[in-house]
Amino acid sequence: MELRGFVMMGRLKNDQGQLFYSFCLEEVVPDDHLVRGIAAVLDLSWVHAELAPYYPKIGRPSIDPVLMIRMLIIGYVFGIRSERLLCREVKVNMAYRWFCGLSIEDKIPTTRRSRAPATSASATATFSGVCSSTWWRRASRRGWSVARAWRSMPA
Repeated sequence: MELRGFVMMGRLKNDQGQLFYSFCLEEVVPDDHLVRGIAAVLDLSWVHAELAPYYPKIGRPSIDPVLMIRMLIIGYVFGIRSERLLCREVKVNMAYRWFCGLSIEDKIPTTRRSRAPATSASATATFSGVCSSTWWRRASRRGWSVARAWRSMPA
């Protein structure tokens, strides 16, 4: 009996084809993704100077406050209300990683308060300053519906 038109079931080969891979997050994030639009108008160059008085000169390094603010922006814009879920989403979503300035190998900060309570509190307190900064006014003028929805979200 001849079987024409039938296709044999394929199997994924589990052998290690390559030892090293070249990967660029810049190429993975679509040009029309919302994070690209936000990044185009977002300027957080003032954050380190503004928060410097709240950090001691000695001790273990904290989580970068710019990273914390960028993660908070992701949470507000995309409606991620849980800190644990936010950390998980930044870990698995390439566009969020790109927006936060993280590489594919960088570890995501945990939500454990014992790790960096000052950073989390400082970044959260500073977040209201981000909302009233230049990028917020530019986004509002451009009529971003997400920016309007963000402003109306309950705290």
